[in-house]
Amino acid sequence: MIPIAFIADSEAKISYQLARLDLLDQWWHWLTLVAVCGLIASYAVFWYRRDWAEIPKPLGIALLLLRLTALLGIFIFFLDLQKRTEQKITRPSRVAVVIDTSLSMTLPLDPTPGGDPRSRMVAVVDALQSDPMLEQLRRDHDTTVYRFDQSKRPQAIASFAKMQGAQIGSTDADADALDLDPWLLATRVTWLGSILGGLGVVSLIVGLLGRYFFPQARTLPYVVLCGTVLCIVSVVVIGTAAMRASDYPIGSLWQRTRPSKLVLETAKKEEVGSSSKQTPSDVRWSELLVASGAETRLGDTLKSLLEVERGSPLAGIVVITDGQSTTGLDPLACIPDAIASRVPIMAIGLGSEKNPANVRIVEVEAPKRVFPGDRFRLTALLQSTGLGGKKVSVQLRCSAAGAKGDTTFKIEDEQSIELPTDDSIVPVNFDVVPKEIGEWNYEVKLTTPQEDSTPSDNALDTLVRVIQPKFKVLTIAGGPSREYQFVRNLLFRESTVQSHVFLQTGGPGISQEAHLLLDDFPNTIKEMAEYDCVIAFDADWMKLKPSQIEVLDEWVSRQAGGLVIVAGPVATPRWTGSEGNGDRRAELLRGLAPVELNPRGTRLISVGRFEGTNAWPLRFSEDGRRMEFINIGTTPIDTKETWERFTGVYSYYATFDPKPGAMSLAEFSDPTTASDGKLPIYIASHFFGSGRVVFQGSGEFWRLREQGVNYFDTYYTKLIRWVGQSRLLRDSSRGMLLVESEEAIVGEQISLRAVLKDSQFQPLLLPQAEARLIDPQQRSTPLVLSPLQDPSQPGVYLGQFLANVAGTYKVQLTIGGLADQEILSQQIVVRVPTREIQRTQRNDAVLSELSSKTGGKYYVSLKQALEPVTDKKGTTSTRIVSQILPQDQINYLAGAPDREFQQRLMTSLMVLIGGALSLEWLLRRLSKLA
Repeated sequence: MIPIAFIADSEAKISYQLARLDLLDQWWHWLTLVAVCGLIASYAVFWYRRDWAEIPKPLGIALLLLRLTALLGIFIFFLDLQKRTEQKITRPSRVAVVIDTSLSMTLPLDPTPGGDPRSRMVAVVDALQSDPMLEQLRRDHDTTVYRFDQSKRPQAIASFAKMQGAQIGSTDADADALDLDPWLLATRVTWLGSILGGLGVVSLIVGLLGRYFFPQARTLPYVVLCGTVLCIVSVVVIGTAAMRASDYPIGSLWQRTRPSKLVLETAKKEEVGSSSKQTPSDVRWSELLVASGAETRLGDTLKSLLEVERGSPLAGIVVITDGQSTTGLDPLACIPDAIASRVPIMAIGLGSEKNPANVRIVEVEAPKRVFPGDRFRLTALLQSTGLGGKKVSVQLRCSAAGAKGDTTFKIEDEQSIELPTDDSIVPVNFDVVPKEIGEWNYEVKLTTPQEDSTPSDNALDTLVRVIQPKFKVLTIAGGPSREYQFVRNLLFRESTVQSHVFLQTGGPGISQEAHLLLDDFPNTIKEMAEYDCVIAFDADWMKLKPSQIEVLDEWVSRQAGGLVIVAGPVATPRWTGSEGNGDRRAELLRGLAPVELNPRGTRLISVGRFEGTNAWPLRFSEDGRRMEFINIGTTPIDTKETWERFTGVYSYYATFDPKPGAMSLAEFSDPTTASDGKLPIYIASHFFGSGRVVFQGSGEFWRLREQGVNYFDTYYTKLIRWVGQSRLLRDSSRGMLLVESEEAIVGEQISLRAVLKDSQFQPLLLPQAEARLIDPQQRSTPLVLSPLQDPSQPGVYLGQFLANVAGTYKVQLTIGGLADQEILSQQIVVRVPTREIQRTQRNDAVLSELSSKTGGKYYVSLKQALEPVTDKKGTTSTRIVSQILPQDQINYLAGAPDREFQQRLMTSLMVLIGGALSLEWLLRRLSKLA
């Protein structure tokens, strides 16, 4: 289409186009059109000039003008004039403010003597609450605030829309501009056309009546010609005004007051872009910005933002962090993407450029339960800064749990350690012989040099529970596999374990390394209650009676028994496959398992998945790496290196889906075995009632003995004790309070499980159970536990809480009345990950390079970034805001032809053509022409 006019305003661009001319794409089309129009016009002129001989010339000109006007109207109709409104689409400039919420933000803002003692996170929250930075950003940008830590993608916590003109303040020029709106112009033109039309009608009446009464008057034909011209001009003027203001009712063009539609449209325009009325002062920053992330993924965060915002008018990214990225993508790797997207990165550094001299205890590692006389190792992790080569004394002290005062501690051991020069973490090991049965508090304390700037971090303790010896284990095996034999011998040698063995393929008179050799599986709950844990190696459960499987099910769910199911190629397919369908024994066992066991896995086993040709290492999940029995080394580094050296396993049971509430701890890593993008689950765990069940995909951990016999022994010893710990915690006949893990990191969600009974030892049914959570600051808050939505497990309640700070959390749950009241308790030790606090200084090098190479600027403190400055226009803003220029994107969206305009155009043409022809006929009749 060929546009013939453009009228632009603040929201839309209006164009008038002759659609028919698009069809005239050849030169001869135009020649034909001009020729036809010329011939028609010439024909009309020729014949109408002949009429002038019989009538006055002005009257003949009027007739010719009327005919040409009708032909012009038809020609305009042929050209198909259209009105299109291109909507102005403005995408406001955007700014992303990303704030580090990892655990390093809990460190002091300035740890130097006389520095700001507030934590980095508190300083950021105070700045957001008191500084106008976000409000100033809203003047020119849509602003979104994100938090980032261990996730690969940042989390948006607040969004603020760009301020509109009404919010910022309007000017007199804006008010004057309203006088030039289309409605006001159209009304003025309409009144002018109406006046001209009135004059034209009067002129015609006077001229025609005058000719009737005064036929010899020479001036009257000129009066008729003038009236004719005025009428034609009037129709054209009023029609043009009506089409120009096609958004308004026709009747409003003769009104003196502005129509209400305009008021509504103006209000609508003022709201464009206001997707949210939220302001920075409405946000509770202290609740949304909590330093809880165990890792810092600065590089992943920047990459994710640049990908999500690609193509959007992102004017800049403001990063508030200490610059230490502990995992994931290198932040500097995002520079090319930022340059390509033309997005400057403005960095605000937190912390001190150099850490003061300090030595501290990062963590104390010790088993939570030990047996009397069972020696265990306690490891303290030390870190120093600026004290390389100095010697410190490390004391191990012990006191009874609950004892108060420094004098209650007794020194158990003491070592002298030379601190390293590279600020690395040094482990200090103590071999400890536990006290008598009970709870004992072991504290590691440093005697430090005078240069130490923070004496408050020189002591850290942990609680160790000494429990009754003789953990009773029942080992059942479908056959004497290698894994079974090694575990059987291990448990027989272990002084704290009483091992009973049931070998299903054994005959009368066989000999097994066991304290008791069984010839049948327990038949009653009383017999089953003697055991704390059952470990089954490819057990042939289908050879047992249904009642024996029911006893096992009840022992796990109600007696807090621990069950380890080790899959194998011989007996496992029988009860997991089609042979077990409809069998009560198989149904109960499948219900006990933490993974979905179905015939699909059986078919895979039958085609050789238990006889692979290559070993594949295990891929541990985050939950798996935190499990106590996975930590088989003497130190975390030893554990990591051992699993990395482990060649892996050859076989697995093909199960891919954990049950609701279960944890997948390890996967078989061969990518060719994946199904729907999921690898087979090798180790999984879940609570079943009050007990715990672990599934293991095959019996091949004997291969760990290649790394050292102690690793294999540690794995199974810890696994059996971990699975059966619910039995060890039976300090009440009315219930148990259980946690997935008694150690956690700051920011982790802690899950609790309570199994409660009434005075008749039947499941206790309540709408909810309320416990008390006591945090490290000894503040007590209610913790609600809701019933488990599973009719097969009555009396089970679930709850969770977020560990925000490091220290020891205690949970207490009171059951029973005043006469028989009992208190169930659990405690969870929450630590800060060492990698988040290993490097605490501000990373000026990375933040400076990140900013300078992307066109941004680096500020070494919040104070420097938020310093007020005044620009040339007299506008005051913070220094960092003044560096971010708006990047609004303006586009026009083509619209469809205006139907109201088309209707008014057709009406105007009909009036023009019909009026011209009618008036011509009237003049001809009065002039007695043919």
